[in-house]
Amino acid sequence: MKVMISSVVDGSYQVLDNMLKRGLLHISFILMLAILWQCSETKEVNLEGLGTNYFPLKVGMYQLYQVNGTRYVSYVDSVVFSYLLKETVVDSFQNLESGILYKIEREKKNNDDDFWVVDSIWTARKYDQYAVRVENNIPIVSLTFPVKENKSWDGNKLNDRGIDEFEMIDINK
Repeated sequence: MKVMISSVVDGSYQVLDNMLKRGLLHISFILMLAILWQCSETKEVNLEGLGTNYFPLKVGMYQLYQVNGTRYVSYVDSVVFSYLLKETVVDSFQNLESGILYKIEREKKNNDDDFWVVDSIWTARKYDQYAVRVENNIPIVSLTFPVKENKSWDGNKLNDRGIDEFEMIDINK
């Protein structure tokens, strides 16, 4: 390290070389980072406040839907149908991303039948910023966090389909 000394008519002073200045700057920066590192504080995130309860996943939980629809065979002919759809979280396991993947069994039943028929198997998982359902091997972003009124997102952002805009409306109503 070089130190340059020069003198002026009314006195003398020291001028530090650029290398010395840079060295002190680097040391100061490293010390500041060390202090900030030691002072960092970990806070628990309130998942309820983010709205993760709007996408509940727990083994044994189920949702039951009454489905009514019309299937158009041609411009003139149509078939009206009605059935019950049940989605049950039947299992959970660790995935490769160190998260939990939930297996959802979808079953159908005609309103007057006594037995359910398995229609398909889907999976679902939650991340910090969004919830994903994999429907017929296609990931769909079903919800984003935090939940708030008029928030919108592309439900197909994890697949190669076109944009499908989802929007939150009537939160807590």
